[in-house]
Amino acid sequence: MLSWKLMKATERACRNVCEGEEVASHYNERLSSFNRLRLWTEGFIAGWLQDEDCRLMSERLRFRKIISWLRRKLR
Repeated sequence: MLSWKLMKATERACRNVCEGEEVASHYNERLSSFNRLRLWTEGFIAGWLQDEDCRLMSERLRFRKIISWLRRKLR
């Protein structure tokens, strides 16, 4: 089960990087190493969680901040 999940997460990460490179080449831009790493990480997380859409890490962090704020507020 773990190997299947790892394979799906890696596949989604690589696909996310390839899609990012296609978008960058369409707009005549070049992806930096940091952007490739960010895209790979976001894709890996999406693949691990089995999300159809790859959400940005900033969206995930913003969601966590809102939840922690609500928990503090309800105490």
